[in-house]
Amino acid sequence: MMSVSFFRLKGLGMNIGLKDLGNIVLKDLGLWVFEEVQKETSYRPQLKLYAEIVSCLGSNGLLEDISCLIMALKMESSLEPHIEGFVALLESLMKFNLTRLALEVFYLMKLRGCDPDKLTFKLLINGLESNEETNLSAFVRQEAEKYYGQSLDFLDETEEEVPRLKPM
Repeated sequence: MMSVSFFRLKGLGMNIGLKDLGNIVLKDLGLWVFEEVQKETSYRPQLKLYAEIVSCLGSNGLLEDISCLIMALKMESSLEPHIEGFVALLESLMKFNLTRLALEVFYLMKLRGCDPDKLTFKLLINGLESNEETNLSAFVRQEAEKYYGQSLDFLDETEEEVPRLKPM
């Protein structure tokens, strides 16, 4: 077995390392590295890292593993509420039509004190509607109205008009 210190990846190096592992389809090794890094005392969960792992797993058809990953994320006690990370994670989940998991992340976001922005609502509502999940879409629209009032004009705005986050 390889030494854990060999896989001691920090900060950006951890993101690049896991992305490279995903690119060469070493999913099991990548998840093992992620689990080992989580054991480090200095580990702090980064939502953008979770988003990259979701993309890697989804690209390889491992949707059940994504569900386990989101369950683990929900148990993270030191998760900080960063809107950019949540949006990146929601984008990754919606890319694979994982609307149930996206809604779980949406509720986790709110639970952790991170108010959804217009981009969050646009991602969820448009994704739900494209999957013909009208009841869920209507519910998320009601949530959006609580934040932005009756006018949800931002849903009709083009990609250029809605504030966009930096790519991962």
